[in-house]
Amino acid sequence: GGTWLAGSDATFTMPSAGVEVTAVYASTSQWPVVFVQENAAVDLNIPSGISGLNVVGFDSGEEKTSAPFVLTVCEGCLVKISSSDLTGAQFVAYNGTVSDLSNAGEPNFDGISTGRTVTLFFTNIPGRWPEPLPVEILDMNKKHPIIPQSASSGMGDVEVANFGSEGAPVGSHVKLVALPDEGYKFSGVRARYVDDYNWTDLDVEVIEDSVWFTMPYAEVRIVPDFAPVDNPYFLVPLKGVSRKTLSEETSEISVCDDGGCEYYYDRDGNGNGMLVLTAPEGYILYAYGNVNTASQDYLEIFDGADTNANLLFKESGNDELYRINSSTQSLTFRFNSTGWGEGFNIKVGLINMNAEYEIEIYSYNGTASSNVQKAKFGDTITVTGVPDEGYVFYGIDVYDENENFLFNVEDGVWYNGVAKFVMPSSDVFIDVDFEDMRNIPLEIKIPKSDTLRVSVPEGIMAFNVVDDGGSSGNYSDD
Repeated sequence: GGTWLAGSDATFTMPSAGVEVTAVYASTSQWPVVFVQENAAVDLNIPSGISGLNVVGFDSGEEKTSAPFVLTVCEGCLVKISSSDLTGAQFVAYNGTVSDLSNAGEPNFDGISTGRTVTLFFTNIPGRWPEPLPVEILDMNKKHPIIPQSASSGMGDVEVANFGSEGAPVGSHVKLVALPDEGYKFSGVRARYVDDYNWTDLDVEVIEDSVWFTMPYAEVRIVPDFAPVDNPYFLVPLKGVSRKTLSEETSEISVCDDGGCEYYYDRDGNGNGMLVLTAPEGYILYAYGNVNTASQDYLEIFDGADTNANLLFKESGNDELYRINSSTQSLTFRFNSTGWGEGFNIKVGLINMNAEYEIEIYSYNGTASSNVQKAKFGDTITVTGVPDEGYVFYGIDVYDENENFLFNVEDGVWYNGVAKFVMPSSDVFIDVDFEDMRNIPLEIKIPKSDTLRVSVPEGIMAFNVVDDGGSSGNYSDD
């Protein structure tokens, strides 16, 4: 009993002997100590103004479980107890009132109570002095500060849009607005609070330059990130989702883990954040780059605006992402991680679905032409070759506008007389390969199914018939 529990009076049942009564007072900033009873149930009602208490078990000399210790906190309050503290102090906890442990079932308490009342049971272990159990009382109406931490000077800041300087109460939907300085753009953010002496990241929802999160029961630190507009990047958040729309002026941007494009990521907890990039109307996206993560961590890329879309890429460790294209306006990046590592740097750019790209053809020892001189991305291009006498149309090599090799086409070209490919998102030039038919090994691959009919061009005197794996590969078994 006492002032903090029931007023200024304390009562007890007089035993058959004299007693000595000692009054104990504690500062309101200190947590009072209460004791679990071995055989008698305890039912405590805690008034407002108490931020926590320490619950202590007993040492009976034998293994024994206490009577129920029922704790009810003030209106608008909840109870917080860490699972590690429960184990260390030899307690189990239940939401609500439990009068009989034998019929209680598995403990249903998970860190923070679902209501005002919890029930504790203590089990004495002989030879082990019981540790106090810290029980924190959370005032759900109390406002906790939100502290934006500025990025490096001259990059930008964030402001709290819907709450004042005193902060926000638990459960509030807090909105932040990013304010990039000239020459920078908002690339990512972390919202963190201290939980059981450890930094814990909150789920964030980012839409362009606005950020939302749900206020926890502690002070929150906001750490923004800004990228230079001449070297832009976006970060996949540790937790939550970030949604960004690219402008038509975007040439290419980087997508990196929350550690940044130049630094290692280091997870304080499980990460599964997502970044959704969306192209303007009439565009799709391409992506390529490198991944270098811890073995248990992995990056996923989905062909759409969420993780229900088709999975295009999933890799961990050290791997290269060869260029992939979306079929829609969006790509979703999700990074699942628990460790630390170099991370990833994925380049993303736009493909204009309405742009037309030029086709140039170079040939010798024969002539060649394409069915069109300009084409859009995704169009099928047909190149027809007519070899000079003694030569055979063997294939084509396709290069982009910067003379970077893209791919070649050879299968079936020598007997079909045509080579087909899908137009990439750049001008191309095509190097047509006419080979001396006396020196080049020719082959026909038997297909896995269906019937292949071949008309052998005039002048061909010999060729090889091989399985569908070709002369240097394995045949398929499906």
